[in-house]
Amino acid sequence: MKNIKFFPNYKDVFIDEKLKYYFKPICTIGDYHFLTVDGIFCIKSYKFSENYYFGFKLKDGKYEFLGNIDCFGKNDVERLYEILERDFEENKKYYLDKKIKIVNYVENILNKIEGIIFEEEQDLEYYIESFYCYNMAKYYYELKEKVVSVKALTENYGITPEDELLIDKEELKNCLGDFFVNIEDELELTPAPTEDMCVMGMEIIPFTMWGEIVGLLYDEKEDIIYLREQHS
Repeated sequence: MKNIKFFPNYKDVFIDEKLKYYFKPICTIGDYHFLTVDGIFCIKSYKFSENYYFGFKLKDGKYEFLGNIDCFGKNDVERLYEILERDFEENKKYYLDKKIKIVNYVENILNKIEGIIFEEEQDLEYYIESFYCYNMAKYYYELKEKVVSVKALTENYGITPEDELLIDKEELKNCLGDFFVNIEDELELTPAPTEDMCVMGMEIIPFTMWGEIVGLLYDEKEDIIYLREQHS
């Protein structure tokens, strides 16, 4: 797929690099970065960060988050992420060569961590699963320059062609139809979007545990980029 960069470095995407603990960079198309928060639930509402709808400003090619990271609650995400990152860097070749399935990876990780605290509404195992899904797909892409999900690599799931991942403006409007229809229930604090703000979307199943799509919307008047993620 031309003019698209998969798995951009988080340092090229975020002004605040701590966002990597919550948002996973999927791809960059022009000035737009597509992200997923697969692995952690949006359990509180703040302006520009509620119900999987997030607002950003683009500054020097990077995203400045306008919302509040507390929308995910208080969790030991940073400590857990560092443990997962270190383990994956040490064992990623083994995981790929042996086609370690998600369930076995999680079991292995749970034996290596203790004292990690997550909000009751969150799911520690889901965070671990999603870390593995994203990072295994990223690692395989670095080796083969091909987007393949961990489920395809380890459990013989089908592979979605890269040229079928991008969703155009009209299709995105359809995908977000229920979101627009029920906007009063979806958003309490963040300015409501309109369909004409839709730019494009991305299917994120190859990169996530339970993802479906991420839609990108742009408020030209306020110069704010919004990402809306839907989960299957």
